[in-house]
Amino acid sequence: MNKFEFWQKWGKKLDDKQFANSFMVLGIFESDALSKKRYKSPGSLQDIVREIIRYSMGINNKNKWKPKEKDYFLHWRFPEKNSTVRIGRDDVFLADLDPLSVSNAWGSLINEPDLVLQIKILDFPIKEMVSPWFRLFQNASPSIKAVHIDLNTDKVLPQVKWPLRLGYFPGNKAEKDVRNAFFYWPSSELTQIVCIDRENDNCDLLIFNGNTTQLLKMMLDSPVPHKTNLIIIHGSFEDDLKPLYNRLFNIIAESHANGFVIVNPNVKDESMARAINRLVENLSHNQPLDVAIFEAFTKSYHCDPVICLSKDLASFQIEHLLEKMYKRLESLPKGAHLEMKSDSFERMGIPTKEIGKDDFIRPDFAAKKLREFKKAIIFEREDTGATGMAKMGKAIETSECESIDKKQIKRFLQKQVYITKDGKLVEEERAFFKGISTIIRIRIGQPDKKWGSLGTEFSTEKLPKDRDEWCLSVVLSEPDHIDKPLRKPIKLPKNGPSTECEFQIIPGKKPVFEGRITVIHRGRILQTALLKGRVVKDSEKLNENDVISFDDILSVRSNIVDLGERRQFDLALVHNRTSHNRSWITAISANHEWVADIPDSNEIIGDLNTELSNIAMSPRDYHGGLEIKENVQMLVKLAQIGRSLYGLIVEDYIKNSGNETSFEKVEYIQVVSTQADDLIPLEFIYNAVAPNNDAKLCPPMETLQKIPEKGKRLAEINKLIDGTCLEVGNCSKKCKYQTVKYVCPIGFWGVTKVIERHMTPKQLKQSESGHYLQTEPTTLRGFLDLEGSALVAASTKVKKARFEQVIQSCTSHLGLPPQEVKNWDQWKDTVKTIKPRILLALPHTEGSKSDASLEIGGKSILSGQITPDYVHPEDEPTFPLVALIGCDTAGTSLDYGSYVSWFRRGGAALVISTIAKVFVDHATDVAEQLIEGLISETDKYERIGEIIRAIKQKAIIEGPLMALCIVAFGDADWKLTTK
Repeated sequence: MNKFEFWQKWGKKLDDKQFANSFMVLGIFESDALSKKRYKSPGSLQDIVREIIRYSMGINNKNKWKPKEKDYFLHWRFPEKNSTVRIGRDDVFLADLDPLSVSNAWGSLINEPDLVLQIKILDFPIKEMVSPWFRLFQNASPSIKAVHIDLNTDKVLPQVKWPLRLGYFPGNKAEKDVRNAFFYWPSSELTQIVCIDRENDNCDLLIFNGNTTQLLKMMLDSPVPHKTNLIIIHGSFEDDLKPLYNRLFNIIAESHANGFVIVNPNVKDESMARAINRLVENLSHNQPLDVAIFEAFTKSYHCDPVICLSKDLASFQIEHLLEKMYKRLESLPKGAHLEMKSDSFERMGIPTKEIGKDDFIRPDFAAKKLREFKKAIIFEREDTGATGMAKMGKAIETSECESIDKKQIKRFLQKQVYITKDGKLVEEERAFFKGISTIIRIRIGQPDKKWGSLGTEFSTEKLPKDRDEWCLSVVLSEPDHIDKPLRKPIKLPKNGPSTECEFQIIPGKKPVFEGRITVIHRGRILQTALLKGRVVKDSEKLNENDVISFDDILSVRSNIVDLGERRQFDLALVHNRTSHNRSWITAISANHEWVADIPDSNEIIGDLNTELSNIAMSPRDYHGGLEIKENVQMLVKLAQIGRSLYGLIVEDYIKNSGNETSFEKVEYIQVVSTQADDLIPLEFIYNAVAPNNDAKLCPPMETLQKIPEKGKRLAEINKLIDGTCLEVGNCSKKCKYQTVKYVCPIGFWGVTKVIERHMTPKQLKQSESGHYLQTEPTTLRGFLDLEGSALVAASTKVKKARFEQVIQSCTSHLGLPPQEVKNWDQWKDTVKTIKPRILLALPHTEGSKSDASLEIGGKSILSGQITPDYVHPEDEPTFPLVALIGCDTAGTSLDYGSYVSWFRRGGAALVISTIAKVFVDHATDVAEQLIEGLISETDKYERIGEIIRAIKQKAIIEGPLMALCIVAFGDADWKLTTK
């Protein structure tokens, strides 16, 4: 017999309501040791219950039931039969109490209408089902205001936003509950729907349909970590209780949640949606969260919940957001405006008479009014204070994204180096010492004589005002003196210096220390720097000019105002060379970091070019898609080279026993190169085993290729790719056809992964402002509008008839004929006149490095002569997309960075080019495929990373195969639109 069964047998003569009352009292007796020791116990159970409540709540006035604290919780513990309660002078076992008398003790409180109780359950038998006894609290009379199981967690309550963010996992049935709830008032005004994925990984309320096992698996399989405040599980407590609580706490660990509600799986979807909406309504009336949940899920809608909350979450009210709201207002710079009307103030109960109209758009005025009338804000109805706060919150967020505080003190990545000498830490600025323990301290802060700073500012804008600080990761890697990169966290506040992190190293035998400092957030690099100095045996070996230098390598992002909105990536690769020309990378994933020497990438690309030149020499033989035998044979050759790349780059240099498991599921990759003549050809890496020379196309794809009707054929192929091939490509599923007998067209990284490339040769980094800025998406500037006339140009080597095909493709897909230019002067004039959103060139390249040039219309321009007015009009940035499709425009043995970098430097949001040689006859085909894909794929995808991947998938199936060479330099988060 379990404990609850004992109490059921004890109260078997009671009806349901009486038993619920008695069980309530037993738990109060169990929780209150005070009834036994600290005061003279009355003689009746009714008086004992009243005395315990008064004493616990600190109520001295016998005529009132007002507690000392607003968020008071009355403690309750599961009763033990051998526990005792003091009645008069006697200690009586709880099991010996008369059940009806115990029930009546609670029922007597019906005469105390002012008594409001919120129950916190502290201890209970974890090996027994919770629902049966937790359900009793709903039946007690008089009824309680709320009850929850105390969730003892050290997790800090994530930032709560208002409007409330309702989240769900893609593919989970909970989406229906969320969308149905959003249909009702006030959720339609006071919430926003969030699909939890790479783009949106935070929410306030996560809804899940299923059991805890399924939820935990979904969280563990998710490619990105995520945060939420409360999880509502539309499912049951499983029968196997032993591992249940471990799963729940693992869920909390994965999500940072401070509470969960498990709702009976038999509750209908309609009731679930209405209960969620009722919860939002209750919160809008400024009810504590425990009260809002209990009322919504037990009284308004009978969902039979089990509720577990931390103290902070249980006592949360939306009025708590006011403090941060007016702090955010005060942090806005002078001159900032709020796009809101006086109606928002009036809804909140803030008087607006005798105030000028302009005052309502000044943040300082709004902050002053919020502080002045904080305690007077009205929450009587959903459309009063809660709605006013929601409108103000949206206005603040918009203003934060638009505002730049020019008076903000600049902050820089900074270092200090210390060595251990005579048992003490001594600062060292000259060199590293062999075998001597060395401390490297890193922070981000304002200029300070005690700290060595980079010359490049870490950020030009403030952090989001609704966050007190951001958590960033700092990675230190060094190829010769550190076996494995070291990672440490720092916290960067809105203002002032960050926290410091320390790396302890012991330099070895090599004569030079070259440490790469990389700052990373959400799997993406913000800034990298080089800490370099000689390594000497002792101070006598020092030279007069020895110094430990600290130089900026690359700032990938200049704007961190919306870091929380950035998509999570799986792997970041920093590619550079040592002073001895060793090519190596620092690889950083969610849980691992490592360094690797890699082979010379120019040699690998040379091999690719040799094979791809076969297509150029016989274009007719390779025209079309995989229905052409020659294309399948070419695919086999590319797969064989790609498998060699996998062995050279992945197996031998990237993977190791520590990171192999996580590496296999990598899908989103950021590559940052700091060298102008280096390119890692990740796009051609082949996941499957190398095929035989006579290998055939995999049977499923070959079968679909035989469907005669093109539309149906492509639809079925896309289903195969989306449903199976991408999962195989990202190593989350196996395919029985990936053998030496077959070639897998979706086995290449370029068609299975989103690869974001950034490249900034150091000699191009500095601009007149002293800061190399690359155009990037932000919350308010996330779209690239491709609507309008494009600018197009071509080399004289491109046949006119073939170029006409490109012009026609632009006309049909963009809606307007493009503007053709004959030379670079016309190019610049046309940019100024029509402000094109797409700049497409099929140039011919000549020379290399500083002599590299692009030729169109028979006229050439040096790459170093490409200025911003070749990209957009002066003082009117339009962030266009630039496409350079022609031989050698992104890299072979030539300096591909000479072209890409200068267009990016000039303000191009993206530069799309080719990873290997695309000869003249194929450049037009690739350009057509690109233009068509940029427009047509926006029906399925909105971000450039996925669109480029989709273009390559289509090229694999339909041709031309040369489109596999397309790469995009710039932020993969840009959204394309054709308004």
